[in-house]
Amino acid sequence: MLVDRRSRVRAARVIHRSLAVGATVLVLAACSATEGRDAGPAVKAAVTPPTTGGPVAASTTVGGPVVLQPAAVQPATVAGVYLIGPQDTLDITVFEVAELNRTLQVSGTGTINFPLIGDVPAAGRSAHDLEADIAKRLDQGYVRDPHVSVSIKEFNSQRITVDGAVRKAGVFPLRDQVTLTQAIALAGGQDPDTAGSGVVVVRQVPGGQQTLRFDLGAIRAGKAVDPALANGDSVIVETSNGKAVLNGLGKIAPVGGLIGLIP
Repeated sequence: MLVDRRSRVRAARVIHRSLAVGATVLVLAACSATEGRDAGPAVKAAVTPPTTGGPVAASTTVGGPVVLQPAAVQPATVAGVYLIGPQDTLDITVFEVAELNRTLQVSGTGTINFPLIGDVPAAGRSAHDLEADIAKRLDQGYVRDPHVSVSIKEFNSQRITVDGAVRKAGVFPLRDQVTLTQAIALAGGQDPDTAGSGVVVVRQVPGGQQTLRFDLGAIRAGKAVDPALANGDSVIVETSNGKAVLNGLGKIAPVGGLIGLIP
């Protein structure tokens, strides 16, 4: 009986080694395929043409940031200053004139309706610019030397989406200039069990949709620029085939477990 049990133990170990070798081959093959697919510049850009005629934003395929035509994207910020947009909620205070203080939402047409002065354009302007405009209008016979403060209470107009192999996918407000790596950090970072190095950014441009591909490894190593995102961008962190295979190995019982099954 002892000899028979030892034979079964040897057989179990042989089975386990065979499984391990087979899994290793699968991992190497998956990694090789991924590396072959990822070979190339740190940044790749492609434009999906429109179904009907129309201009398509220009792009470049280089080892740095993708260059777009100035009119290709309406930025959320200019030189790091947030630009107000439709559906944003604003807190407006007029110093020592409390009855004029208001919390207002920017309309779909980009305006706010303020007491005494009526509709005021707000979209595409900074809070400081809007403060000066409201004060100027109030000073025309309504309030003497007014001091106006505008703050953004809710950022609703500028958003980005982060999806794929991240810890917490979702839609995030674009309150300031945000880079690709910062956007991934907002989503809790890459999923260590599944994330690869590749990231795809999908951007809507006049006349079509642009797909930009970046290599996070190159960005973090300082070999490529960390690109700034634009309002409406969708960030998709790719899954690593090799990591997916390795995670599957966790479902294979260790040799001790196989031996325990032997009667």
